[in-house]
Amino acid sequence: MEKFIENYLKYRKTLGFSPATLEIDGRALRKFHAYLKTRQLSFAGLTTQDLKNYQSYLIASLQPIGAYKYYSVLACFYRNLYRRQQILFNPCRDLEPIVWKRPLPRNIPSQEQLEKFLELPDLTTKLGLRDRALFELVYSTGLRLSEITGLDLDDLDFKNRLVRVRGKGNKERFVPLGKTAAFYLIRYLGVPPPAETSAVFLSSCAARLSKNTMSERLKKTYLPQLGIKFTMHSLRHACALHLLQNKAGIRHIQELLGHTDLSTTQIYTRLLPLDLKQAHAAGHPREKEARNQ
Repeated sequence: MEKFIENYLKYRKTLGFSPATLEIDGRALRKFHAYLKTRQLSFAGLTTQDLKNYQSYLIASLQPIGAYKYYSVLACFYRNLYRRQQILFNPCRDLEPIVWKRPLPRNIPSQEQLEKFLELPDLTTKLGLRDRALFELVYSTGLRLSEITGLDLDDLDFKNRLVRVRGKGNKERFVPLGKTAAFYLIRYLGVPPPAETSAVFLSSCAARLSKNTMSERLKKTYLPQLGIKFTMHSLRHACALHLLQNKAGIRHIQELLGHTDLSTTQIYTRLLPLDLKQAHAAGHPREKEARNQ
C-alpha cells in the first residue's frame, strides 16, 4: 500500500495541489494504513463493511471536520485506483460519505461597516495606498488572501478590467475588476515597483507581501479603529454575501470565488433568512402598525 500512496501523492502534485493539501492527503492515507496494520486487514481484500467500520473509527477518534476530510481523501484515493484499474473493486463506491455540515461564516462586516473600514488607510503613505488597494481588490473580487498576495503585475488587465487568478489546485480563472478597486490599484502602482520583483503587493522591505503580514496589519492597525472583529477571509465572505443580497446569481458568485462545487457557494444563501426576517420587520405594513401601538 505504501507504493500506492506514494504514487497517488505524486499524481496529486502534478495536478497542482498545494503542499498543505498534499500534507492532509498524506496524513489521512497514512492513518488508514496504520489502521489496517493494527487490525491485520489486507488492503487488497477490503469490503464495504470494512470501510464502514473505518468510518465509525474516524467519527469516534476525530472532530467532525477531521473525520469528513480524512474519509473524503480515502474515497478519492480508492476512486483513483479503480479508474486506473489498479484494483478490481472500489469498497467506497456504495458507501454513504461521512456527513459534515459546513458552519456558517461568522463576523461578516455589513456594507455600512465596510464603507467605514475602507476609508481607514492613510492614502498619503505608500503603505496606506497599498492597503486600500488590497482591501478594495479583495472586496471587489472575493479573492483568497493567498491569491491576492500571489498576484503578479502581468495578471492585471486594466484595459479590460480583468484579473487572472491562480487558485486552488493551480486552476486559472479570470475575474472582473471593479472600477473602484482598479482606481486604487492604479494609484498604488503609480510608483514603479523594483525591477527585480513581479509581485503586485510588496512589503515595506520591497519583498512579496506575505499573508501573515497582511493579517496582522488588519488586526493591529485597522480593526481597533473600527471596534469590530473580522479577518481578511471575511472580506471574501462579504463580497459573496453582498452580491447575493443585491440579487447577483449564485452561479456567477460560484465562478467569481472559484468554487468547484456549487454547494460550497450555497452556504451564503443560508445567511439570507435573517436578512429576510429583518426586512419583513422593517418594511411590512402590519409590523409598522404593531410598533406604533
